[in-house]
Amino acid sequence: MATKELTHQTRPQTPLQLFYETTSNKSGVALFQSVVLALCEILCMKYAHIATVDGNLCETLAFCKKSSLLDNIQYNLQGTPCDKAFDGENFVIFSDNLASQFPEDHLITDMNLGTYIGLGLRSYNTNKKLLILAVYDDKPLSTPLTQEQQVILHLFGEKVVREFELRQSLDELRATHKITNQLTNANIAKEVATGIAHELNQPLSAINLYSEGLLQNTHSPEQNKKAIEKIAMLSNKCGTIINRVKSFVQTGELTKTYTSLSTILANVIDSVEHELTQNEVQVAYATSEEVLLYVDAFQIQQALINLFTNSIHALCEASSDDIKQIRVEMSPHQDHVEIRLFDNGSGIAKERLAHITQPFISDKGSFGIGLSLVYSIIEAHKGSIRIESEHGKGTKVILQLPLT
Repeated sequence: MATKELTHQTRPQTPLQLFYETTSNKSGVALFQSVVLALCEILCMKYAHIATVDGNLCETLAFCKKSSLLDNIQYNLQGTPCDKAFDGENFVIFSDNLASQFPEDHLITDMNLGTYIGLGLRSYNTNKKLLILAVYDDKPLSTPLTQEQQVILHLFGEKVVREFELRQSLDELRATHKITNQLTNANIAKEVATGIAHELNQPLSAINLYSEGLLQNTHSPEQNKKAIEKIAMLSNKCGTIINRVKSFVQTGELTKTYTSLSTILANVIDSVEHELTQNEVQVAYATSEEVLLYVDAFQIQQALINLFTNSIHALCEASSDDIKQIRVEMSPHQDHVEIRLFDNGSGIAKERLAHITQPFISDKGSFGIGLSLVYSIIEAHKGSIRIESEHGKGTKVILQLPLT
């Protein structure tokens, strides 16, 4: 039985196939290197070169000899045929001996170059000179470049210019992003400093109140002793606030323990008691059952203090003669607890409410001071916060915290 052997013959790649294979999905230096290497192969010439152009200065991006890159060659464009590449239609061929035309160019002399094909590449947007794409050989061209070879050169040039301008745009974007980050960090620092000052305001105000009572000496010895104990306790609280907030801002780490939500709320109300009394604000809260959270109790407490204080400010701004009230409701669910804070204060205008949930956006007199820290704390606990409000009709804040 006769058998027939089948053989697979690989067709040689066309120059265009090689071009697309060597330049697709590449960026930066990798693209420039692939371009010069492919040009040598496609045009059957010995050297290829890409350089940036800035007046008479240049920076070599890639220079190769056949299949190997020559990394250390810096090519000075001044006084060389590269300057001519921007003449006319940006396509220049020197078929004469280059060393005789440019005797002072040591690169041409040392390499004994005879032919130069130069493509001057301009910006698509400004027509500014950007790049030189050049191919060299050590012998004159025997025949003119074919139309296909000329198309390939221009395709290479177009791709390189687009890549180069994209890289420049990315560099500008990174520079802009760096400046934006610096401004953002400055805003964050301002918010953190404002938040800490806000946190310290309540205990410092209370310390001042107790100190004035001691200086006036109007209380009994027992009352003076209690005032001194309060001052000591509040001083320790100030130190704790600074250290904990500083630690949280720097590391984002939480110190979690199992804590009763009602205990946290009791501590919050105790902390803002002076402001509540001074501004004649009533607080009503109820819970259907005891809720145990695994949280950083201090951080949650600070978040709620901020929310209470903002509600007090909004209530003081309200023009209504109604009783100033903050109402707290708690609803435990299977995997989370929902805490709802209502106030009948001045509310938030509709156009501001669309942005009020963004960190570092504040609303004078209603929400804002310390609000960015509230968001950071709730998000660090894998919780969520939502604000509903109507100007002149009060505000509702809905917090959700996971139970585990």
